[in-house]
Amino acid sequence: EVGGKTVRGEEGVAKLTGKIGMAAQLVEPLDVMLVAEHSGKWPKDEQAVRRVRLAWLGEVGRQVEKKMKEVTVKMMGERLVVMMEGQVLRFCVGERGEGQLGVLCELSSWLGGVDRTWPAWSGCVRLAQRWTQAHLLSTIPTTAVEVSVATVLSSSPNTPTSPTAAFLLWLHTMATHDWNSSPLTYPGCATTVPRASLPPMAVLCPHSPSPSYWTKSVTWPELQRLVTLATTSLSIPPSPSMFTPSLSCYEALIHLKPLQVPTRHLSISSMMESVEKTSNTTTGVSTLPILSHNPVSIYVSILQSCYGHLANFYYDKYGGTVVAVKLINKVEIKEKVKLGDLTCKMVVDGMVATNWGAVIEDWSILGEGLVKEVQVVNTDLLL
Repeated sequence: EVGGKTVRGEEGVAKLTGKIGMAAQLVEPLDVMLVAEHSGKWPKDEQAVRRVRLAWLGEVGRQVEKKMKEVTVKMMGERLVVMMEGQVLRFCVGERGEGQLGVLCELSSWLGGVDRTWPAWSGCVRLAQRWTQAHLLSTIPTTAVEVSVATVLSSSPNTPTSPTAAFLLWLHTMATHDWNSSPLTYPGCATTVPRASLPPMAVLCPHSPSPSYWTKSVTWPELQRLVTLATTSLSIPPSPSMFTPSLSCYEALIHLKPLQVPTRHLSISSMMESVEKTSNTTTGVSTLPILSHNPVSIYVSILQSCYGHLANFYYDKYGGTVVAVKLINKVEIKEKVKLGDLTCKMVVDGMVATNWGAVIEDWSILGEGLVKEVQVVNTDLLL
């Protein structure tokens, strides 16, 4: 569906109206890269190659529209968007290993082979991603979870066949592996690079542009948090309670309006309540929905870019309605303060201190229409 009064259909494409109402559900397209055969007939000029690729995409779209029924085709920028049977595909033309998408294509091909070899991989990845997001480990990339699960299953002498058993094995490996001394290595991917030069969550796997490329963004505090939560989850029997986060360790909680969260339908509670509603409501819809528009993700990115020197912000991308705030404890005493250092500051008894009242008010203003309230959990640190 196009989605309420906040979205309208215009020339076969959904557009935001700017009106206040329930946010449209998030739709993420599946990116597909078409790789052409190499030939001497391709032009040498980069702009000419770009135009030929666009012409090819346009012809692909016309043929798809001609030969398939109930399909919507639209050129959007330099990509071809195709919607059929409720699924949205976004095509582009490129080369294997060319750019981020080209590297991801090679990784996806390898992971497809992993899934065929170990059928539990796919279900385990879904459980692991749900678990990391439920515990607000939103800074751990999806690809880091995927390659770590693949490495754990391939290294196990007795690989589990069920997703639940594989998930418990992954948790056990995350909790017990000695990350300080050795990387987690896929068979045949050993490296002579010293451990000190590898990222904290070092996972060596095929099709990495550099050693542990897919996990390089995970920091030591984030890895330690992952290890601690994995240990805690293993101490209780497998149940939905494993996916219940503890919010007591955060200094503030930004509560969001549930109807303004575009992924609300993906939350565990929503999916359990609507498990009996399995009918397909996308039949007959010919308007392309809003793609990759997530106000919550944008809001958290703005908070991190503007206030990342004061705190880190975490949230559950699968329907979470809370943004957790963890302060960065930095004690800096300066005799001289530059004018640029007074951002979010105030002078108290001749000393410069963070003006938390103004900062929290800014969080609410930046999230106008999205933020319900800002709750201060640990008031001592905000004094």
